[in-house]
Amino acid sequence: MMSLTNTFAHLKKRLMNLLKGFQLIVFVTLTIIVFGYTTPYHLDKRDKKVEIIATPNTAQIWVNGSLVGNGTFKLKIPFGARAEVIVTDVGYSQIDRIFDNTTAMTGSSIPKKSYFNLVKDPSLSSTMESEYVNRNIALSVKADRDKKDAWRIIYSTILNYFDVLEANDESSGYLRTSWVGSTFQAGGSGNTIRQRVIVKTVSSDPLSFSLKFISEQSGLYATSYSDDAMFSPYTRIPKKYDGFIEELMAKLKN
Repeated sequence: MMSLTNTFAHLKKRLMNLLKGFQLIVFVTLTIIVFGYTTPYHLDKRDKKVEIIATPNTAQIWVNGSLVGNGTFKLKIPFGARAEVIVTDVGYSQIDRIFDNTTAMTGSSIPKKSYFNLVKDPSLSSTMESEYVNRNIALSVKADRDKKDAWRIIYSTILNYFDVLEANDESSGYLRTSWVGSTFQAGGSGNTIRQRVIVKTVSSDPLSFSLKFISEQSGLYATSYSDDAMFSPYTRIPKKYDGFIEELMAKLKN
């Protein structure tokens, strides 16, 4: 009888311990559920303010595609919104940042101040300004030169500077090179530039053509040349193209 009593007592003790353990688990779970989602961190649904500070102070500050100032700007981001900030200046690599206030958790990580220290664009030393870039240039042809000979000159001269033609139709008088370019890195930023040439027949009598030397930049390091949305007009061309257009003009005229 004593043994049976002891057994029941032992079982009762074990059940009580199990019950206490279950109660502790329930308590901890409820604490996490209640307090984990009611702390100020998780309920921080306030609008956020961040001061954009750019160097140099002439740098342009763009927010969601709109120019908002130069050098400094105090940005307010309503809860539930995101802001894309781009800071750029002539001769410098641009910096892009996203400030996300769409949830309480990510919103709390937005700093009060954000510094944009622009780095000199490393592509400048490899490029030069050009009066011919990104506009249609008239190519006059010597009066007694026929279209076939003129096209041969255009074709051979361009291939001296560009390795690959994307389109070449002599009958319609249209030529387009593939994109070529270079990418440059400076610190955590950089620039990617790309170029191509397009030639079209303007008139058969008198024979004339138009040439467009397209030069574009992304303002970012290692941008794919095929990503058109990332590029914008660039007023500079690589130095290796210095004299290219003048050479073609002279060959067609003489």
